[in-house]
Amino acid sequence: MNTRNTYQKHTNQEHTNVDIRVKLLFLALGFIIMAALKPLIAEQIYNRAVLFYNAAMYKQSIKYLRKSLIISPRLPRSNLLLAATYENIGDYKKAIDIYLKYMRINPDDPQSYYYIGCIYAKNYKDYIKALSWFKTTIRVDKKHWQAYVWISICYKLLGKKEMALNNYLNMKKVFPQDKRIDRFINNLSQKLPM
Repeated sequence: MNTRNTYQKHTNQEHTNVDIRVKLLFLALGFIIMAALKPLIAEQIYNRAVLFYNAAMYKQSIKYLRKSLIISPRLPRSNLLLAATYENIGDYKKAIDIYLKYMRINPDDPQSYYYIGCIYAKNYKDYIKALSWFKTTIRVDKKHWQAYVWISICYKLLGKKEMALNNYLNMKKVFPQDKRIDRFINNLSQKLPM
């Protein structure tokens, strides 16, 4: 009877060892599958946030964008849309914070620099800070058309029309075929004192 109990204990221990290995295998597979599905899940949540954003349901959009960023914090579109959503509800400080966070993740993407400049120019009317951000945008992307235009607008609003004109002339060197710049230059030249 003793041998039988010993055999039974030995068999139970083998089953326990197999059960633990099987459980560990399934646990590892679960982690692998979850890692593979993370971007897809984040993308689905982002798409739901876009629907709410387009319907001007910003609080719901924020909720889903935050979920998306918990799953995949480096998702560029989620970061940018979250900041834009905060802009739409008038929380410019949070929008700037998110753009700054995104900047640390993607320092070579000029969008966050540009959008921070727009917030300072449009919402805070702080044209000096805006100029700094627009100039940084151009350092990151030499062909960022809108940043060039905003630099000239900020100079004009600061009363520095000569600097605005010089910026348009520099812009013309970067975009030689763009006829809109010629109109900007002509309009500003007519307003300058002779």
